Amino acid sequence: LVARRWIPRVCAAIFVGGLEGIFFNMIPLEFMDGKKLWDWNKAAWVGMAGVTAFLFVITDYYTSTRFRPVRTSARASQTGHATNIIQGLAQGLQSTAAPVLVTALAILAANELAGIYGIGVAVMAQLSLTGLIVAVDAFGPITDNAGGIAEMADLPQDVRDITDPLDAVGNTTKAVTKGYAIGSAALAALVLFNAFLSELQAEDPNKSFDFSISSPEVLIGFLIGGMMVYLCSSLAIEAVGRAGGGVVEEVRRQFREKPG
Repeated sequence: LVARRWIPRVCAAIFVGGLEGIFFNMIPLEFMDGKKLWDWNKAAWVGMAGVTAFLFVITDYYTSTRFRPVRTSARASQTGHATNIIQGLAQGLQSTAAPVLVTALAILAANELAGIYGIGVAVMAQLSLTGLIVAVDAFGPITDNAGGIAEMADLPQDVRDITDPLDAVGNTTKAVTKGYAIGSAALAALVLFNAFLSELQAEDPNKSFDFSISSPEVLIGFLIGGMMVYLCSSLAIEAVGRAGGGVVEEVRRQFREKPG
């Protein structure tokens, strides 16, 4: 638990210090004609405008057993499956608001400081922690399996008293990875779209490209792109359901053929 709380903070502090050093010493902050691009303090602040730290806090709030969302879902479970599902869906839908607002504010701050280039720097600031996030994500499956082994092996309750809190923390770390992936994708998409537009303009400088929402082609692209998220998610969930059903059937077979 101590490692989960302090290792990310230490890594983030080291990164912020390194980021300021890189921008101050390695990246030229002036154009070739002598016009100043931005000062190094702005560069550092843009780097810190990545939303990773805020996503950590928001995800921890909505998935940790210490806070209201999980506790209200637990209380809803006392009155049946229906109220549990309703409360869980409500909390899940509600949890989307804060990450969207944080991401929007980060984009606005980076853009105000240094334009689209500033947003690019913020994306790099966020993605620089990818290694740490993926490593933390490994904590969840390990503790989850440990709890399952303890339960199936009929180990004493004092063992479960240790594995259950660790399992709860593991659920939070798994959720952090998903929140981080969504936030970084939102920031990176804006930079990639601008890069795509720049490449188009370089290919044909005399042609104007219209990506307005009032354009039928653009609207069609938005609709199909949004639909793909739900379609691919449903296919993935369906596959997980089939695999889970196969595991259940295999366990039942083993209990049937080898009682005890």
